[in-house]
Amino acid sequence: MLLLKTKKDKRLDQAQEKIILIEKNLKSVLIERDDTVEAIIRGMLSAQNVLLLGPPGTAKSLTIQMMCDHITEGKYFQTLLNKFSTPEDVFGPYSIKKMEDDIFERNIEGWLPDAHFAFLDEVFKANPGVLNSLLSVMNERVYFNGRTPLNIPLFSLIGASNEVPDEDDGLEALYDRFQIKILTQPIRETSGFERMMVTNFKTLTPEVTLTVGEIQHLQAMVQDVKLEGEQLEQILSLHDTFIREGCPVSDRMWKQSLDAIKACAVMKGRDTIQEEDLEFYRFMLWTDPDKQHVITNLIYEEVNPDKQEALKLVDLAVDVLDQIRKNKSPKDRMTESVAGITKIRELMKKLSEIKRKRAKHKADTSDLDPFSVQLHGIAQELIDEVGIDGGITFSTDK
Repeated sequence: MLLLKTKKDKRLDQAQEKIILIEKNLKSVLIERDDTVEAIIRGMLSAQNVLLLGPPGTAKSLTIQMMCDHITEGKYFQTLLNKFSTPEDVFGPYSIKKMEDDIFERNIEGWLPDAHFAFLDEVFKANPGVLNSLLSVMNERVYFNGRTPLNIPLFSLIGASNEVPDEDDGLEALYDRFQIKILTQPIRETSGFERMMVTNFKTLTPEVTLTVGEIQHLQAMVQDVKLEGEQLEQILSLHDTFIREGCPVSDRMWKQSLDAIKACAVMKGRDTIQEEDLEFYRFMLWTDPDKQHVITNLIYEEVNPDKQEALKLVDLAVDVLDQIRKNKSPKDRMTESVAGITKIRELMKKLSEIKRKRAKHKADTSDLDPFSVQLHGIAQELIDEVGIDGGITFSTDK
C-alpha cells in the first residue's frame, strides 16, 4: 500500500500520528470512499455503530476489511444475515458441557461477543431472535450469555444494507442504534473507475498498524475533548433549526453523536471541538435517506456557508442532467445538451470563484474539492449520455 509521509507534529502522540496516516492511506487506495473511511474510523474512536446503505458491490466489506488489517491483536467477526440466520450464527453455539448441568451459555470465542470489530451484512434481514439480542450489544456493549451479563470488547459494529427497514418491520430500535449512517454509491469518475479496475486490492498490505491498546488510548483522548462556548452555541442553534424545519432528532442521538464529533477533533490533532468538526453531523442526524440532502444543507448553512453554496451548484447540475434525460427527442436532447454543457461550465466557474475568495484569505479550499469532482462527474455523464465529443474540457481554474 502507498505510504504517505507526514511531517512530525509535536502536538500529536504516536497513536494519533498512526491513525491519521492510516486514514490518508485508505483514502488514497479506496476510490470515492472518503466518507466511508472517515465514518468507520470515527465510529471506532467514539465506540459508535456505523450503517452503510447502498447497492451491492460498492466496497463496503472491502473498506471494513482493509481497516481491520491495520489493527494488530484485534479480533474481527463478519457474517451475512438472512431470515434463516439463528443466534448461533452470530453469538456462537451453546456449550454442550454446561448444558449437562442445566446451564445455557454459549461458547462465544471467535463469535461477535468476542470481537473488537463486527460486520453484519444485510443486517435488517435476520429474524427477531438475532436482532433483539443485538440491542444491548450495540448500545451498552453488554451481551447476556444465559443469565450472565458480559462486557464485550466491541469497538464498533458495522452493518450494511441495501435499504432502510420499513416502519412495519418493528426495527426502529435497531436502526436508531446505528449512530453514523453513510450512503454508498458506485464509482462515478471515469478516472477513479479506471484506477479501481487496475488495482489488485488483494496484494495491498498495511505499512502502519495500531494495537488494541492504542485504539483504547485514542478512545480515552476522545473523551477528554472539550466542547466550548462558541461551538456549543452552534449546536444549540442547529437543534433549534431542526425543530423549526420539522426535522426532529432524539435527545439520545444528540448526546451520543457528540462523541463522534469529538473524534473528528482528535483526527485533526486537537483537544477542542471546532466549527469544521460539526459538519460530521450530516452523517448522523437523519433517519430517512431521502432527507439526508436536506439535513446536510441545514448543517452547512450553520457551520460552512461555502459548502452550502457548493452543494446548491451541484444540485443545479443534477437538475440539468435530469431534465435532459427526460427529453425523448434525440434532436431536442442534443440541443439541450449543448446548453447544459454551457450551464455546467458556469457552475464550475462559480465554484472556482468560491475557492479563489477563500484562497485570498489564506483559507483551506480542499474541503470543496469533492464538489468539483461531482460537477466534473455530472459533466462527463452528460457527454456520455448524448455521445458528445469527449474532447470537451471543463477546466475553469484559470
